[in-house]
Amino acid sequence: MLDIKFIPKKGDLLRTNDTDNRTYRLSVNGINDMLSLTVSNDFPILYSNFYAIHVIEILESLEIQSLKSYFNQFSIIKKYDWWKGEIDFRIYCDESDIPPNRSDCFEIEISLKVRIFEWAKLWSFTDFVESFRQNMPLIQSEMMPGWEMYGEDDFYKVSSVYDSGMRMSCFVKRDSGNSFGFHINEQSELIRRGIELTNIKLLERVNPNSVFVYFDFPVLIRNACNQYLIYFTQFIADMGIDVNSEIIEEPNQTLFKVTPKDKGEALSKIREALDIYLTLPTNQDFESQAERFPDLAVMQLSKKIHDLKGDFKIAEMQMKMQESMIQLKDATIQLKDATIGTLELRVLELSQYQQKSSDEKKELEKEEDLIKGIVSVKKFEAKGVSVNLGELLRMLKRKFNK
Repeated sequence: MLDIKFIPKKGDLLRTNDTDNRTYRLSVNGINDMLSLTVSNDFPILYSNFYAIHVIEILESLEIQSLKSYFNQFSIIKKYDWWKGEIDFRIYCDESDIPPNRSDCFEIEISLKVRIFEWAKLWSFTDFVESFRQNMPLIQSEMMPGWEMYGEDDFYKVSSVYDSGMRMSCFVKRDSGNSFGFHINEQSELIRRGIELTNIKLLERVNPNSVFVYFDFPVLIRNACNQYLIYFTQFIADMGIDVNSEIIEEPNQTLFKVTPKDKGEALSKIREALDIYLTLPTNQDFESQAERFPDLAVMQLSKKIHDLKGDFKIAEMQMKMQESMIQLKDATIQLKDATIGTLELRVLELSQYQQKSSDEKKELEKEEDLIKGIVSVKKFEAKGVSVNLGELLRMLKRKFNK
């Protein structure tokens, strides 16, 4: 149950159909949203938008069905670390706003806003939108069937000289039983992953001789994870492939770039080697297998993995101390779920998308050697990497005279 009150905006009249209509701010359950705006002072409210975090949290805790008696349509404006501009989620509750073939659904229209003069990428925003459109089916096929794109004219829409953005839409079953916030989180994660994959694809287009991977490391373990990534250059050198690597820190993300010194080196080999490398810290057999190989390369790799695990334990202790001192409800923070598997998650997801092709689809169920004798992957199987540790460790040799 919502307690919504209308707060007249003093001295603000909006002319509509030759009639002066006063605009209103809204108060929800005693919380004033002084950035909200509506021209209606009766229910259901024709349209309103909300900015206040606590008001948005109240709305997100409810099912969309229960909001229908209050709104025909409304928007919540949110910001995320992975998108520089605002994201507007507009919800259409009234059946008259829904296409006839979707009468059993609510529509959520999502607008990602961006200021073109702040767009500091190596590619244009138009190129980004087009690539995003091409990549979204790869993400959508995995996550949800209800996703739809607008037509060409609406997908990239310039709203003013300075503000541009792209819009998309999805439909949610009226009887889903999930909260409004559940659907918002589901859609925002879909978009985040689509943007991440799009940036990877565009980076590879600009730098066709490099491999790019994004990581989302929690703050407390970011340095430790970055140090482990840096050692990949030595790891793959011990396998006989010389590369240059670079870590690029972006807001709340880490971009890892690997470029072979020999331009003739297949990038697929580097991706495969990186897949292997990122699974090693969670491989339960690694320590026992490593003891059988006294080569310096194996010994140093073992130390790096041991140091990484030690840094994770220290971070966990710091997390517990913070929780006991702060005692906040939301003090679950990133680290509780940040096992060493964080390292392998993003690259395995992205590598599945990057390596899909029509030929691979024909061989969907076949197991294929990636690095001969060491690793095989069953196509499109989540985390379906099986590593022959003995062969891998036997292959690692430190070369001193080059």
